[in-house]
Amino acid sequence: MRGLACIGGMLVVGLVVAAPPLKHMPEPTIVGEWSLVSINHEGRLLPIRQTKSVFLPNGILREFPDDRPVEEEIYKVNTATIPAELDWYGEDGDTLRRAIWKVEGDTLIICNNTIPDAARPTSFSSPVGSQ
Repeated sequence: MRGLACIGGMLVVGLVVAAPPLKHMPEPTIVGEWSLVSINHEGRLLPIRQTKSVFLPNGILREFPDDRPVEEEIYKVNTATIPAELDWYGEDGDTLRRAIWKVEGDTLIICNNTIPDAARPTSFSSPVGSQ
């Protein structure tokens, strides 16, 4: 099972002569089953409860908290942006959460604003005073 975490770069310039062909790497995907491993809010790690999230290919997100019935939400991703974008709607269908996401190894990292319908984050950080 893969992990889910809620919450530099390097520029290489040069001339390549007779480089071997690049292998096509599959694009990271949000589709799959993820287990919550941490939540970082305003620079602090928060306690978590066992939660499994399943992003289905048809745009349905199912969440399985340990002590509640299954929640089902609708999501959309945009992988043409850097970082990739994630929008999902609460069970009421009206509450929009805008997020960014990336996959590092077997960990899905999602950064979103805690206020519904707020602006999308622009970086994977959660400093003190942020929402």
